[in-house]
Amino acid sequence: MKFFKFLFIFFIFFIKLNTSTPILFERYSWSSVNSINSLVLSGKGFDYGSNNIAIINNVENSCGVAIASPTLQGYDQITCASSATSSIVVASEMVVSVKSNGVISNVQSWYLIQPISIRVRSVVTLGDPQYFTGSFSTNDRSIINVTIGGKPCTIGDTSPSSIIVYIPYQPVAGVYDFIMDISGLRYITSITYVLSAPPTLTDKYSWTTLPNGKTVLTFYGYRLTSYADNIVIINGVEYNATAGIVTDNGLQKVTLYDDQVTNSIGIGDMFIVSAKVSGQLSLETHYFYLIRFMSINETTPLYDIGGDTIFNGSFVQGISASFYIDSSYTQVTSVYSTYIAFTYSPKQSGTYPFKLNMGGYELVGYIAYIDTPAPIVIRYVPNNSQSLELYGQWFGIYFSNDITINNGTVITDATPKAFKGYDTLTFNPGQTFSIGDVFSLQVQVNGRPSKLVNFVYINSISIITQPLNTTGGIVTFSGSFTVSDVSFVTALLINNSQQCNVLSVTPTQITFRYPRMVSGQYSLLINIGGFENSTNIVEYTIPTSPTILNTYRWSSDNKMIFTGKSFSYVNQNFLIINGQYTLNATLAVGSKDKVGYDDITFETISPLSSFEENQIYTVQVYTGGLFSNIVTITFIKPISINTQDIYSVDGIEGQFTTINGVFGTSTTNKTIVSSFYIGTIECDIISIDSFSINFSHSLVLEEGENDLLLNIGELEFKSTINVISPPKPILLNSYYWSSNDILVLKGSTFNFKQPNIVFINQVGFDSTVATLKNANDEITFNNDSSTSSLTIGQSFTVYVNNRIEDSNSISFILIKSISITSIPLNNTGGKVIFSGDYHVSNTSLVSLLIDDTTIEITNITPNSISFNYPSKPIGQYNLIINIGGFEYSTTVQYITTPSPSSTTGTQTTGTQTTGTQTTGTQTTGTQTTGTTGKPDLSDDPLSHSSKLSSSFISATITLLLLFSLL
Repeated sequence: MKFFKFLFIFFIFFIKLNTSTPILFERYSWSSVNSINSLVLSGKGFDYGSNNIAIINNVENSCGVAIASPTLQGYDQITCASSATSSIVVASEMVVSVKSNGVISNVQSWYLIQPISIRVRSVVTLGDPQYFTGSFSTNDRSIINVTIGGKPCTIGDTSPSSIIVYIPYQPVAGVYDFIMDISGLRYITSITYVLSAPPTLTDKYSWTTLPNGKTVLTFYGYRLTSYADNIVIINGVEYNATAGIVTDNGLQKVTLYDDQVTNSIGIGDMFIVSAKVSGQLSLETHYFYLIRFMSINETTPLYDIGGDTIFNGSFVQGISASFYIDSSYTQVTSVYSTYIAFTYSPKQSGTYPFKLNMGGYELVGYIAYIDTPAPIVIRYVPNNSQSLELYGQWFGIYFSNDITINNGTVITDATPKAFKGYDTLTFNPGQTFSIGDVFSLQVQVNGRPSKLVNFVYINSISIITQPLNTTGGIVTFSGSFTVSDVSFVTALLINNSQQCNVLSVTPTQITFRYPRMVSGQYSLLINIGGFENSTNIVEYTIPTSPTILNTYRWSSDNKMIFTGKSFSYVNQNFLIINGQYTLNATLAVGSKDKVGYDDITFETISPLSSFEENQIYTVQVYTGGLFSNIVTITFIKPISINTQDIYSVDGIEGQFTTINGVFGTSTTNKTIVSSFYIGTIECDIISIDSFSINFSHSLVLEEGENDLLLNIGELEFKSTINVISPPKPILLNSYYWSSNDILVLKGSTFNFKQPNIVFINQVGFDSTVATLKNANDEITFNNDSSTSSLTIGQSFTVYVNNRIEDSNSISFILIKSISITSIPLNNTGGKVIFSGDYHVSNTSLVSLLIDDTTIEITNITPNSISFNYPSKPIGQYNLIINIGGFEYSTTVQYITTPSPSSTTGTQTTGTQTTGTQTTGTQTTGTQTTGTTGKPDLSDDPLSHSSKLSSSFISATITLLLLFSLL
């Protein structure tokens, strides 16, 4: 009994000992029977005695009893029913575990991948991307791993039926294992490597800087391995190089790991290069020359007609070069250390790639072709009596050059040649020229004509030079120049292409302005009508110290301009103010106001802010180590004048002429004006202030636009002013008598500087110079001889001559005085009669104003005047009467019109005023004369309100007189 109890306990212990946790392997496989695929799981601890359970996505599936794995030694294997995976979408995730004897294994997450198949073909030892077809169930490359011969492969684009695998490099041809894992499913086959074609190197190399700072060689070729180091053989020695990297143009480049080999090769020395991959040598051996640096600093555009040009840069002289533009061979004519010259063929406008190879070292880039400008004809050389040689630009090398002479003969020229930067053409003009003949010439290339140029036929130029100042200036050289037309002549300092400004030329002399240069010798090129003489040598020498004039001007942008000689045209000029302030000045330019002189100004306006008006300053110029003389100036601000006309004769507008403007100074001391010219005539200053100048001149100014030159202090101001003829004098219909009983005439444009001549009844009398009074010009006489023969009331004719021309003529009536008796006027207007002394009976000789209103005169006698007067508000108004030109003024009272009841039995008496002249200089008194003033009552309401007898009126007047005496 005890034995059986022990046996039972041992059996229970054995069961527990064999129910440890099962382990699920990381891969799965498939079992296929009659094309039905069943999931096969591998692991350890599976149940060999009873069915195992596969839990797939939380669903239990019976998988039968375990057997020993035929492919994984020491592992168990179970096969699940095909239904276990039938509901799972291909390539979707499945979570799997195994339950054996009630115990659940670890969990594996896989993607459901159907059995893998792949069509494998031979590959080359270089390694390369290969495209394989087969069955892969997925397009997710991240779950695919491939190894060949133990080397991992990069996976490219993937689909359920195709895959790209980057085959790794193998140094030896042969058969290698091919293992593909997709999620948990593995596929194993073999793949055959065959030898690649031999590698090929091209004819170029370059330099690469490594992270350690070393500069090493890089070579280019085909069939180099991109998956392992390559071998480059230099001068028979093998050196490891990097795996090949594919460049933009499809080449592979490999770079040495070290600079050891290049350190032993000298610049310009030849070295021999080949390559070896998978034991195979490259088919070509290249002979290179070591060049560490080469550059093209500028690629000037090429012209579409083709031609010759040079590129500046850094090159190795003595090594042949090949040059291609857009794959077209371009002939290199010469190579120097600083430039390369070549002849290029025509191409349409556009941008093209270029490649320059020297000894294997290669430069690449792009170059532009542009439309060729029209050709330029610059000069000629007469070769002999039969031919001329033209020099210019953009003549045709690949196109014909059509030359037109004097707008007639057309000559088709052969290919030109280059000469020192020029294109040259030699041709026979077909006609004979004499010295001095002018002929026109035009060249046309590829449909583009040059400008028509006019040349002068010359076969020689001679010139006698003299030293030039280093500060620049103007010079005249003698010699033989043939022409007198400056438009045919140019001058140039060849050494630095400094243009000289030719001012004049004759057959024996040439005058030009030359620039500032340092001392030394320079070649001077003279071109006359297209013929050049470049054999002249001029000597620049250091001049004497600069000189500065004691005047200055203002520029249009308010900068002070100083003028002198030997100022610098190239080096910095300085202006020294008061001996202590040194200010930068501009480079010299030729003076616009003084030919042969130089101008400079302050570089900025700001220094002038510290200058004070009317203050005196000293100025000195310093340039090139030389000091000028010292001048003293008075600081005057910029001047401007208003646009205005002045008269050619002085004294017409007054005793002086006035010009208005802004005169840069607040002083009124006329001595500050040192000179004032209009045209060539100097004017006398009468007075000056900030906004006007009054002046006179004794001579007649030329009519039209005249130069105006004004010097205030040391400031020079230049402008123009228009001079016109003075207007004809005008005599006004008005005169009066002076305090000593001399006739005074009024008008305008009388002469203020010379006595005017007054013609009275055609007899001329000298009058005084004009004076200005009440805005009129006035003249009188030294005595009364001009009117002594005339009687009161007599008519006399007058006109005035202002020493230039006659005025209008007026007929006056001789009157010494006028008296008028006025009465108050009704504010409603009406008619009235004023008594007085009027001397005439003709209304045409009389004019009457009340408060500047012209009054209608209906009748006049020597003792009365009748007129209609207008309505006005109550008040006192001026009354002016003119009889035969004699005027005087008084006042008149406007009152309220009386009502009929209030005026019955009353009468307003008149007030008489005698001899009050309009000049305001003489009043002879006022007296009451009784009832001489008589209102016209024909329309007055009072004449209808009462009918008074004459006796009653007389009584009333008597009572009023008595009352006034009380």
